[in-house]
Amino acid sequence: MHRLGRTIEELARARQQWLRLFDLVPAGRAEVKGPLVEVAGFGSNPGNLRMHVFVPPVLKAHPALVVALHGCGQSPAQYEQRAGWCDLAAGHGFLVCYPQQQEANNSQSCFNWFSPRRRQRDGAEAVSIREMIGHLSKLHAVDPARIFITGFSAGGAMSAALLVAYPDVFAAGAVIAGLPVGVADTVPAAIEAMQKGDLRTGPQAAAAVRLEAPEVSQWPRLLVWHGLSDEVVAPSNAVALVRQWRHLQGLRAIPDDELWMVGGRRRCIWRNAKGRDVIEHHIVAGLGHMLVPSSTEAIAEFFGLKRPNLVGRLLEKWTRLTDMPIIFVRRSRDP
Repeated sequence: MHRLGRTIEELARARQQWLRLFDLVPAGRAEVKGPLVEVAGFGSNPGNLRMHVFVPPVLKAHPALVVALHGCGQSPAQYEQRAGWCDLAAGHGFLVCYPQQQEANNSQSCFNWFSPRRRQRDGAEAVSIREMIGHLSKLHAVDPARIFITGFSAGGAMSAALLVAYPDVFAAGAVIAGLPVGVADTVPAAIEAMQKGDLRTGPQAAAAVRLEAPEVSQWPRLLVWHGLSDEVVAPSNAVALVRQWRHLQGLRAIPDDELWMVGGRRRCIWRNAKGRDVIEHHIVAGLGHMLVPSSTEAIAEFFGLKRPNLVGRLLEKWTRLTDMPIIFVRRSRDP
């Protein structure tokens, strides 16, 4: 009886954690109108996903493409309302694609980031998203060297998985409040990982990725953004994802640069042998499980879609030259 009682308690705790993950959108999930247009007939769709696109009024020749994956319980329009990718695309002439999960695939409209048969290269949802990219690439002559992916929560974890599934497609990716690749393959394991993080070592986590993509020698660049007050996905998952990617890239544990900002964000940067930023880790004090517009700005700069803030770059240069960390305040409209 004692064991049965403990099992019931554990199941109850897991259920509450699962429900909290989905409690990201107000009751009713009222649809938010926005600039996205749904596209049908984009190609093979084994994942049974929907496709939404934003094409700016002035599209650059051979434009870049950003694929954005929403979180659980969100629609693309709701994600866009918080992220603001379409505004950036309108100003810089690139395309935005929002795949949409359906309740028929997942009762809470989460991308199935933990399921190998859905997230791996030949997996159902992965193939559907790859078909969307192929459709837009043919229609708008997308620059194949500037295709990027980003996502929040389950969408962030799926973004990391797709970087492994298609390292030949994506130049870089950004994961917001997500998890490492291969940390779980079932719903119970996913809940445990959300609570406890990745218990694998860096070499173990990297080895699991190499088993999925043994012939890859050059991995996409990666930005990881996570709030320290996240009570849905443990912040240790961000540390584990960075660790996994460092071992894939053959980078040391200590970052090449570390910048502190009074607003509560710490930015760690790892560079490859050519001096290029290949991993960024943004750690945000006081931020819970939510999407904030400043993450989009940081990601757009990392992707090379917009010019970096000049003052910020000058401060970074000073830090590198003097080896003295600079603390500065950046005003933000984020809540």
